Amino acid sequence: LRQNLHFVHWNQEGWKTGLCSVAAVGQPYNLLTLANNTCVHNSFSEIRDRFNKLYKRK
Repeated sequence: LRQNLHFVHWNQEGWKTGLCSVAAVGQPYNLLTLANNTCVHNSFSEIRDRFNKLYKRK
């Protein structure tokens, strides 16, 4: 699978890609990709902040 995917030359190791063995209904296949980057930092920070706010209420 990896040989068929083309990534930028400066970040070849920052990706994990897997082909799921069971596809979703109506789809020929499912693909999962995890990237090691900082673009999701704000999303995770917001989730953490909301969790901490709810946890403090408890």
